[in-house]
Amino acid sequence: MSNNHGFIFLLLVISLLGTLAVCDERRTNQQCPKGWMLCDGLCADIFRDSVNCGKCGRSCIGEEICSYGVCICPLDKIICGETCTDKFVDPSNCGKCGISCTVGEICINGNCICPTSHNCSGTCTDISYSTNNCGGCDQTCNPGEICDNDICCRSNQSNCNGTCMNTTSDPANCGGCGQACTNANKICCGGHCISDKYACCGGSICPFDKICRSGNCVCPTNQWDCIGKCIPIGSIC
Repeated sequence: MSNNHGFIFLLLVISLLGTLAVCDERRTNQQCPKGWMLCDGLCADIFRDSVNCGKCGRSCIGEEICSYGVCICPLDKIICGETCTDKFVDPSNCGKCGISCTVGEICINGNCICPTSHNCSGTCTDISYSTNNCGGCDQTCNPGEICDNDICCRSNQSNCNGTCMNTTSDPANCGGCGQACTNANKICCGGHCISDKYACCGGSICPFDKICRSGNCVCPTNQWDCIGKCIPIGSIC
């Protein structure tokens, strides 16, 4: 075979291989439905496939979906940065991207609000128990007072229907608002109803035979203490 004949034969072989490759590519594309593409051996709907969106290998991020070959957020969400978010409840993007609620606030329907309290100077505050905002913003209790249900009371008192009462000693509110002592036990001592036969001393109940003097349970003047029991002075213990 002459050199010319060998060269012509080589061209024919190359042309034949090219034709076979084109035919194989056409056969491969014909395996997938119209508008689909063969990606890694599988037919993919590049208009809706979130792993092959628009073309093979293009993946949507997070909650994005593929719509007509483009990665977008679901209809009820917006994209902030590279993340799909719900602007109606996201405290970092409340109403729109970049709007952050302050500490204690929550995002409801795209608005930053305090859930069960008031916004005092930019801070969510429970005005029912805040000594600096008692019953309203900037209503400060006096030193030593507490805020109890919107009212400033002394630290040993409670708000009972709008009035500060000492529930450790008030017979009408003994141990709690509205807890009244009965006639048989009409003394309130340390939040407990006791008989008036006993002495109440600084919130503590004295033994039956002792009295309260200067904040201490002691024997009467004409008696002395014998191992916790009061006996007449001069008696042997």
